Amino acid sequence: MDIKRIDELNIGNKDVDAMRQIFLELINELDLAINIDESKDALISLIFELIGFGRRYFSNEENLMLKTCYVEHKAHAGSHSFFLEGIKRKLFDYMHDSANGKDVHDYI
Repeated sequence: MDIKRIDELNIGNKDVDAMRQIFLELINELDLAINIDESKDALISLIFELIGFGRRYFSNEENLMLKTCYVEHKAHAGSHSFFLEGIKRKLFDYMHDSANGKDVHDYI
């Protein structure tokens, strides 16, 4: 899977839109790493990077929502939290041999 830029998701804020693109590129990196059978340590490192960047990206987007009084802020922020927590659960499973890298990727 190679996720390209999805212009329909742009919100018109260059920082948030750029961060979304980087987030998609990190997902593509993870996909490539899985497909070329990178080591478990390399995949774990990429997943941690994805989670860390995701936190920053989502926080930036949520702050913008607050500033603009976005009506769906709470629901949207909740979906961000749910998504990141799910990745962390899959990462935990992967680190403890209860899942593989593809399971993590499929969740994402």
